[in-house]
Amino acid sequence: MKKGLYISIFLFLNISVSLKAQDYKANGLEKLGLKDYKGAIDDFTMAILSNPNDGRAYVGRGIADRNLQNYKNAIADDSKAIEISPHDSNLYLQRGSDKQYLKDYLSAIDDFTKAIEFNPYNGLAYDGRGLLKNNLHDYSGAIKDFINAIEINPKDVVAYDGRGQSRVNLNNFSGAIDDFTKEIEFDPKNAIAYYKRGISKLNSGKRDEGCLDLNKAVELGYSKAHEVIESNCQLPIK
Repeated sequence: MKKGLYISIFLFLNISVSLKAQDYKANGLEKLGLKDYKGAIDDFTMAILSNPNDGRAYVGRGIADRNLQNYKNAIADDSKAIEISPHDSNLYLQRGSDKQYLKDYLSAIDDFTKAIEFNPYNGLAYDGRGLLKNNLHDYSGAIKDFINAIEINPKDVVAYDGRGQSRVNLNNFSGAIDDFTKEIEFDPKNAIAYYKRGISKLNSGKRDEGCLDLNKAVELGYSKAHEVIESNCQLPIK
C-alpha cells in the first residue's frame, strides 16, 4: 500500500509541476503578444524553473530577450533549446540570426549550415548564410546560397536582393538588374530596389533608364537617390 501511495504522490506532484509550467508559459506567451517583454521573461523563467526540459520556454524567453536587444541572453536560451532538441533546424536558424547582431559572423554561418543540414528546404537559412557570405566578400558563395533559396521559394525577395547585391559586387550589373527587377515585381513599392536597379543601370551605361528608376525611388520616399540624380541625371525630382 505504501509503495502505491508514494507512486501516486510522485505522479501527482509531477503533474502539478507540469501544469504550473504550462500556466507560466501561457502567461509568457500572452505577455509576448502584449509586448511586455520583461514580464514575459519572468514568466518563462518560472516555467523553466518548474520544468527545466521545456524547450519551448527557452525559445519564448529568447524571443523576449531578442526584442529587448539582449542578444547574449537570447543566444544562451537558443543553445539550451538546441540541447533539448538538437535536430530542430529552426533553432539553429534563430541562434545564427542572433549571432549576426553581435557580428559573430563565422559562428552564425556555422549555425545556418546546421539549420540547412537538418532541413535542406530551410530557405531562410540559405538567405541568412548568403547575406553573411556577402558581408565577408564571398560573393560567389553568397550567390549559390541565394540560388538555393530561390529554388525553394521563387518569390523570396530577400534572395533576389541579396543575389543582386552580390552580382553588383562582382560587377555583373546586367545580372543585378534582373534580380532587382524580380524584387520590384514582387514588391512594387520597394524604393530601395528601384534605387539599386537605377545605380546598376547607370553602371551598365543605361543612363536614361537608370535615372527613371532613381526618380521613382525618390517618389517612393528614398531621399538618398537625390544626390545620384543631381550628379548623373537631368530628370525633374518629384
